[in-house]
Amino acid sequence: MDKNFYLINGIILFYIIQRVSEMVISKSNEKWLKSHHAAVEVDPREGLLMRLFHTSWFIALLIESNIVHQIQKPAISLIICLILGLCLAVRFHTMKKLRQFWTIKIFSMKNQQVATSGLFKYIRHPNYLIVIIEFILIPFLFKAYLTMVLFSLMNLLVLKQRIKLEESTLMNQTNYLELFFEKKRFFPFLFLVCFSFHSMAAEMSYHFGNYDEARKSKSFIKFESTSTKLGFITTSFDGYAKDIKITYTQSDDQISALMVMIPVKSLDTDINSRNDKMSSEVLEAEKYPNLLVTISENIPLTPGEHTANMIFTIKDKKLTKAVQYNVLVVDGKKSISGSTNLGLKEMGLPDPSIAIAKVRDRFDLTFAVNL
Repeated sequence: MDKNFYLINGIILFYIIQRVSEMVISKSNEKWLKSHHAAVEVDPREGLLMRLFHTSWFIALLIESNIVHQIQKPAISLIICLILGLCLAVRFHTMKKLRQFWTIKIFSMKNQQVATSGLFKYIRHPNYLIVIIEFILIPFLFKAYLTMVLFSLMNLLVLKQRIKLEESTLMNQTNYLELFFEKKRFFPFLFLVCFSFHSMAAEMSYHFGNYDEARKSKSFIKFESTSTKLGFITTSFDGYAKDIKITYTQSDDQISALMVMIPVKSLDTDINSRNDKMSSEVLEAEKYPNLLVTISENIPLTPGEHTANMIFTIKDKKLTKAVQYNVLVVDGKKSISGSTNLGLKEMGLPDPSIAIAKVRDRFDLTFAVNL
């Protein structure tokens, strides 16, 4: 047995021990979460598949590395080891930031907490970024190129599904979307490399200078209701969102991970007194600056009528509503329009009336957007 044998198997053994240690820490955290937060694993099958996948990677790495029995040149090996050392530091950093909420499995729980400090200020998933890098660099160090290519591609597919499950769970239980709406899953370049081959991540923003600009646009979010004065004079009024940001992932003829953010102060009914009351008193913009709409499920983009369940986050309340929408295809471009309604009482909002008027409980919401 020569030096290469001991280096190859010693480094792989180190990573096996490191992964086993993570499982021990995860098990301890799982017990704490179950006792303190009534945690329940979201998808046990996904967790099992993840463990089997990583075990298969180690087996393939051991076999190919020992068959090839080579290591990169010293200068290249040194650079790779330095990067891998940095990766370990980042992994320990994320575990420290998540504390007892760090687990290998994905849990649904009460009083879920979201880490926003450290690297989480910049990207959503620093730990998964490290996994991507390790799946490339460790086999590359030992010239196990088949394992590197095959498992790196499979890893992207595995992570895509895991991240989707994890983010949808957090969106349903916390203000995760509001906190991470502006952040990429990974650094922009890696995000593109990791997911562009399978799906297209898109981001759209709309800004209108005033009510009239928003009203004339073909892409809009509009709300309507009625106001009754003195108990018998009823008039209708409407309003538009002047600022809209939309992110989504499009794959084939469907959309997933749809997120819409509307700043409260951008809502405009063209009546300043009503806008001021909605912003400051009804929606409390200083405390809750954004309205959020999300869809965690996959929704079809095939032409015709469809229904989807949208989650509206208004102040600190989440409300799921069925939304009817229609997809049209014109000159190869998709146009989506739809509607739903929201009640003041079900949203837990006070009447936004001004003067002696009383506003109807139901608000009709319509929208249109071109992809």
